[in-house]
Amino acid sequence: MSDTPDAVLAAHLIELETALHQPGVRQDHARVAALLADGFAEIGYSGRMYDKATTVAALVAEKDAPAVSVYADQFVLTLLAPGLVLLTYRSATLESDATLIRHALRSSVWRQTDAGWQIVFHQGTPAAPFQADLPAG
Repeated sequence: MSDTPDAVLAAHLIELETALHQPGVRQDHARVAALLADGFAEIGYSGRMYDKATTVAALVAEKDAPAVSVYADQFVLTLLAPGLVLLTYRSATLESDATLIRHALRSSVWRQTDAGWQIVFHQGTPAAPFQADLPAG
């Protein structure tokens, strides 16, 4: 990725997006609440609609669940308007044996606010299984 403003913005938003995949962030009420905009809406992998309060509560409640690893790649950033971008990518849950399950195509709309970049909308759509170049380890 080059150091153009678009590349810098893309790297920043990918970092924020993938932070939401990390158990330590997902279980931090204040951090999740800061990343999700007021009025946030999500269409989940299940097809159900979620609002900000429901999403924050569900993520924080994951403390009792085993940590889930998320694989994500093929990020594409599209400028919708100044301070408003669409980030699309594919993801899957990475099992302990390095198999990928729950493949999805994902899209997030991020808006720049006085508090920083926040997600306004997210959707996860089930997708056909894909192969990934996973790091050895």
